[in-house]
Amino acid sequence: MSLRKKFLIYSSILIFASCCVAFYTIQAGSTTVIAGDVFDAANGMPVFDATISVGNRTTKTFLLKKFRLTSIPAGKVQLTVSAPMYETARIELDISKKNISLDIPLRGEKIEGLTGVLVWAVILEEGLYLDIRLTNENGETMIHFPSMPLKADVRIYENIGTQESPKRGKTLYEGQPAILDEPSKGLKRLKCIIPLNEIAKSRLKEMSAILDFTVLVQNDTLKFSRYDLNIRN
Repeated sequence: MSLRKKFLIYSSILIFASCCVAFYTIQAGSTTVIAGDVFDAANGMPVFDATISVGNRTTKTFLLKKFRLTSIPAGKVQLTVSAPMYETARIELDISKKNISLDIPLRGEKIEGLTGVLVWAVILEEGLYLDIRLTNENGETMIHFPSMPLKADVRIYENIGTQESPKRGKTLYEGQPAILDEPSKGLKRLKCIIPLNEIAKSRLKEMSAILDFTVLVQNDTLKFSRYDLNIRN
């Protein structure tokens, strides 16, 4: 084989090898990491069991806000975020850099399976604290649901009857206190504070009372009425 032919063969092999290295380098450099936080738009808390997808790449959040998707190829893609009882978010992305960071708020859509409400009470310095739990059709406390607008109507009466046969007496409080989220280790709880003067608080400590608690959730009105309110001091 002539020297010229050997040179051409070796040159061709070298060029081919260089092209392969360049190709794989470009391919490796064209993938992106997408990371960020998914949270409830109303209160900023983590969204339970959120699914984040881009093409065939998928991850979940469970009880955490943070997510991470790797090896996303360059180009235009759609990122989809969905979770039970939340509106689905869709974000169009043009992948052109190595790392992308996103904050993704999800809006609550509905509270599925909600059928009842339970209330506990304790007297604090600022008034009567109501610990509110929403329940499902099985009577179980719901611990994962979106933050939704809630309206309450509350009336508290002296119980002039007995615990077995309560009877409304003098009105100690009536009003529409704000219901607030009180997340606890990722689990959802609700609360409201009823402002009471010192006289009303001392009377509640000395007697049982009847609580009429009505809450409007979406289009459902849930009532927790004629309950012999045992105050926890």
